[in-house]
Amino acid sequence: MTLRTGKSGRYRYYTCPTCAQRGKTACKGRSVPMAELDDVVTAKLAEDLLTPARVATLLAKLMERHTARETDHAQRLTALREKLADCERRLGRLYEIIENGMADPSDPTLKERIAAVKTERDIAQVAFDRAVAELRPDARITADKIAVFTQVMQENIRHGEIPFRRAYIRAVADQVEVDDTEIGIHGGRSVLERLVMGGGATPAGVPSFVRKWRA
Repeated sequence: MTLRTGKSGRYRYYTCPTCAQRGKTACKGRSVPMAELDDVVTAKLAEDLLTPARVATLLAKLMERHTARETDHAQRLTALREKLADCERRLGRLYEIIENGMADPSDPTLKERIAAVKTERDIAQVAFDRAVAELRPDARITADKIAVFTQVMQENIRHGEIPFRRAYIRAVADQVEVDDTEIGIHGGRSVLERLVMGGGATPAGVPSFVRKWRA
């Protein structure tokens, strides 16, 4: 739908461009007062989508996957920590043998064993450090992040200049379809995820291929 004005711009409407350009034989068309449609869409988004409970429900499976991933990572960290400790113990035993004069430090075989254990330890250390980095707190969705996101979005779609408010609405709404008896608002869960992770601070477009979050 496109903008149409009346009474020298005093009235503003959303209207069907096909009907306006090609007549009702191409599309029966409809015109909706812009302020009225904006208020309805904003209110429904604020009341039915942008609440902590609703967003948490929509992202529940994703949050479950994050929790399961964290459990797997924790188990991996434990295994890697044990691997590092085992390498250190083996190196300690080899050094102890040398210190006690039970082996010649110039022995090529002994040198190879020490080098092999050191390499094994270094590989385990790199893997451990990477696993620790993957468990950073900012890499998961939490109830606190959802609360911050909904608060920011509620404030930004309800207040301020219309273009600014529309930018935030577009961040969560891919399409607003106007029919004779209902208005359909469509968006994507993956977009909600990105916005929650970012706190809702920056408006973002919504890919058109994502699943709808409500009928």
